[in-house]
Amino acid sequence: MVCGFGFVYMLPWLAWETTADDMRLTAQGTLAVLYSGIGSLLLAYAGWSYVVTRLGAARAGATLHLVPAMGVALSALFLGELPSWYHFAGVALILSGVGLSSLK
Repeated sequence: MVCGFGFVYMLPWLAWETTADDMRLTAQGTLAVLYSGIGSLLLAYAGWSYVVTRLGAARAGATLHLVPAMGVALSALFLGELPSWYHFAGVALILSGVGLSSLK
């Protein structure tokens, strides 16, 4: 629901952007917008459902804290953005927090 409503609420901004300053939405741009609104929603839901099925709800909840760490890794992998020291510090804090919360 969050992704669906976010997609709907962003449509006016998309319309404004495409009409302002000679910006034209290409076919590739249209596919990117549709993927952002629909494709990522389906992939995220399928991934979360898989994790909950495999780990259980309590353990899967801890994986939510790994999202920023995965964002750092994926931006380095796909966008070529090299992480800075504070990224590594943040990832270390995230991993230590997840590890501590997993102990009995």
